Amino acid sequence: MKFKLKKVLASLLVVSVLIPCTTSFAAAEYVGNTNTSIWYTPHVQDIGWMPTVTNGDIGGTTGQAKGLEALEVDVLDSASINIFYQAYVKNTGWTDIKRDGQTVGTTGKGLPLTAIAISVQDKNNSNVQSSSYDVRYKLHVSNIGWGEWVYNGNVAGTENGNNIEAIQIEIRAKGSAPSNKGEAIVAEAYKHIGKPYVWGGKGPNVFDCSGFTSYVYRQNGINIPSYIGLSTGSESQRGYGTLISNISDLQPGDLVITYNYGHVGIYVGNGKYINSPQPGERVKVSNITSFNEGRRIL
Repeated sequence: MKFKLKKVLASLLVVSVLIPCTTSFAAAEYVGNTNTSIWYTPHVQDIGWMPTVTNGDIGGTTGQAKGLEALEVDVLDSASINIFYQAYVKNTGWTDIKRDGQTVGTTGKGLPLTAIAISVQDKNNSNVQSSSYDVRYKLHVSNIGWGEWVYNGNVAGTENGNNIEAIQIEIRAKGSAPSNKGEAIVAEAYKHIGKPYVWGGKGPNVFDCSGFTSYVYRQNGINIPSYIGLSTGSESQRGYGTLISNISDLQPGDLVITYNYGHVGIYVGNGKYINSPQPGERVKVSNITSFNEGRRIL
């Protein structure tokens, strides 16, 4: 389902007039690009308001069966964008559109959020999607786990579906990845340390080796198949990117193919890679052994 973006955008000017801009955000420290920084504060069942987090950090809880009941999202006053967001409250329906630090959802009523949509608009042209920035977000949902990244006003989650437990939100330059895509891929890979190996697993909660690398790349906007083997055709991860024959030429984020082309992971530096090894094991950092080749798909 897609967020009714045209309808929402047509309502934005009305919303900005009728709803005063208020915020309860503390002055969280952020050392990144202040023009694209974003803060969000979750209200969690039986816990209350949790600490404010920023730019891709996890807001909320996982593994505690506690629903996210409300959320506040804000950007710097000096930013060139405004942020708008809307949530589906379980057994209640979609909230009004909120913006720039306002609270979406309820507190103290035991009504978790099950879906959310977020959009950014340029301050100098607030009736269209931002021409300079994208917003992306993903949810940790009860009994399911982490979903995939959703972008620019599309709905994450399901109306009256499983409860949202945690959220990650990022703002980045339009159409771009983080400043170093290899590092972004490595950062995504580390998020899945400890998840179990399951043959044929493609994420987000279980993986086999090529399902893991395919999933991590997809979270960074790169689509590769979830298969590795002798073939160098388009059905295999070996059919993509630039061949790296020498292990010394690997860079963080490169694919590392080992064990007679039957295994693959993601290079993290210092002769190590993150991989989902085999049945009975979990995603982990390993020393590279039995190196065959690397692939740079960046």
